[in-house]
Amino acid sequence: MSPAFKIATLTADKIFRAFYGFVAFIFITNYLNPTEVGIFSLVMSMIAISNGFIGLGISSIVVVEGAKNYSENSTIIQQDFYIRFLSALVVLALSILIVHFFYN
Repeated sequence: MSPAFKIATLTADKIFRAFYGFVAFIFITNYLNPTEVGIFSLVMSMIAISNGFIGLGISSIVVVEGAKNYSENSTIIQQDFYIRFLSALVVLALSILIVHFFYN
């Protein structure tokens, strides 16, 4: 598979995802009133900003440690899942608290 084909595939995927998100947002705005759309946009932007913190840069650590200790891959992947899950719960709880206290 040529690099040009890989680049084209990734670019088409990004364009498709952006278009799909735009269409979904149009449908969501039809069902919500302006205040609810604003809160929805705030929560979505907070999730997008905090998405970098959920992984905590652990992906590169998992790859390096998985390459070093092949026999412990299942433990490493399991710990990676737990860390990501717990950090996602913390971000979700903070998002709910921020919206609840500042926008009610």
